[in-house]
Amino acid sequence: LIKVPVKIDQKSDKDDEDGTASVSPEDYCAKITKEYDITSCVVETDDVRLTMTKTRHEELLAEMRSEIDETIQEILKDEDCQDIKDIQCDDDVTAFTVKADSGYSTSSKSGFALLGLCLSGAVYHEFANTPDQKITLLVNDATSGSQISRMVYPDAFQDWLQTSASPKAN
Repeated sequence: LIKVPVKIDQKSDKDDEDGTASVSPEDYCAKITKEYDITSCVVETDDVRLTMTKTRHEELLAEMRSEIDETIQEILKDEDCQDIKDIQCDDDVTAFTVKADSGYSTSSKSGFALLGLCLSGAVYHEFANTPDQKITLLVNDATSGSQISRMVYPDAFQDWLQTSASPKAN
């Protein structure tokens, strides 16, 4: 059996798409145990510990990887992300290599879409039981091959939060 610790936010009173954000951790456990064929689910402070068979764990990771691949295809087809020309993800979901137009910006919709992709990678690693795994996002110019940006998550996300929380100079 595989045990996977998962962090949950018990403070949210907003409801998300699947209705789990506003439920108690115990109700969350009941829901996912049934829905995902989990052997057991135990609440420990702000963690939920899932226990499942190795086979089920591998199936869930494969499903998550498939969802990452689908997200990549959605980004490539999105009219608001036309500056992104190609996205490759390595086998262990530790690096995304992107080819983009030279006008690509991390603060554009494309940049936020890629941030979401990195967050999906982080969730994958939570379930893979490698939550401290860094994920590299490398964006190269599609024409010249030169590097446009390189970010390592979650460090880049923490830096962004600190920058966003800093008082602005007038």
